[in-house]
Amino acid sequence: MTQQQSLTLSNPIISQKEIQQTIESLADKINQAYAGLTEPLIGLIILEGANRFASDLLKSLNINIDCSSIQVKSYQGTESTGQVELCQSMNLDIAEKCILIIDDIYDTGRTLRYLIDYFKRSGASEIKTCVLWEKNIPHEVPVHIDFCGRKVPNQFLVGYGLDYNGQYRDLDYIAVLE
Repeated sequence: MTQQQSLTLSNPIISQKEIQQTIESLADKINQAYAGLTEPLIGLIILEGANRFASDLLKSLNINIDCSSIQVKSYQGTESTGQVELCQSMNLDIAEKCILIIDDIYDTGRTLRYLIDYFKRSGASEIKTCVLWEKNIPHEVPVHIDFCGRKVPNQFLVGYGLDYNGQYRDLDYIAVLE
C-alpha cells in the first residue's frame, strides 16, 4: 500500500466488548499460571502498541508483578522493515527473574524473537510471552506464545494499540485498514 493511496477503515471486526472479554480470559490464565510465584513477576510491555492492552490486563491480574517498558521498531507504514531496532530499553534488572513479555500482536515473529534473545542475554531465568492478537499466518520467525488472546485475520489491523504510522491507535475497537 503506497502512501498516495486513499486509506479507509472497515467496520469494526472486533468490538470493545470482545476485546475486554479476551483480556479477562488472558488474565485468568496468567493468574493461574503464576499463582504460586513467590518473587514478583517482571512484566515487560512493548511500547507503543501494547500500552493500552497492558494497562487493561494489569487491572485484572491478582499476582505480584513489577512492570517496565521497552520500545522497539520494526514497521514503516504497513510493511515490516525486516529489522528490529531497540529504541528504548527497560529500567529493571532482570537477571535471575521470571519475565512476561506483553505485546499487542504476533505477526512476523521478529520482534518477539529479538526480545526473547535480548532477555536471555540479560540473564532472565524464565521468559514467557503474552500477546493479545496472533495473526493467522505462517510466521516468518516462529515463537512459542504462552498466553494468546485470539487469532486474527491476515489483514492490516488498527485500533486498540495497533496503528498505521501512529494513527488509529486510540480506537476502542479493531478495524481493517483498507
